[in-house]
Amino acid sequence: MDWQQQHIVREYDEELMRLQGEILRMGGIAEDQLQKAFKALMDIDDRNAEKIIHADESIDMLELEISADVMHLLALRQPMASDLRTVLSSLRIASNIERIGDYAANIAKRSLAISSSRPREAFAPLPKWALTPATCCATSSMPSIAATPPPR
Repeated sequence: MDWQQQHIVREYDEELMRLQGEILRMGGIAEDQLQKAFKALMDIDDRNAEKIIHADESIDMLELEISADVMHLLALRQPMASDLRTVLSSLRIASNIERIGDYAANIAKRSLAISSSRPREAFAPLPKWALTPATCCATSSMPSIAATPPPR
């Protein structure tokens, strides 16, 4: 392989790694927002609920960046086989993570709506429920993405 081909392959690998890094970052933000939303709901914390609602936009913007990166990779690199599957699955994963961010914002909105009228006892089992989605996020494919080297 001559030096120009090595250079192109290295750049391509770096683009794939950057895409994986963006997905991991987005997943971490969404997981954090979900945990904070449940905490705002349990603690009747309207100020933090407002922050979560406004922070949803950052997750939305990351999804748009990932979509643009995927389109860039598809148009300029024309990935094949496992690279194509990696790139296309990145698009789907980003969409699902964005939806998790939307759920966190919705929980925060509901927290605001019911903050003045809810009895504290009704939300006693919530801490156990709140652990379930956070655990699902943490044990999902996001860590395996980080551990997977770019295909070659």
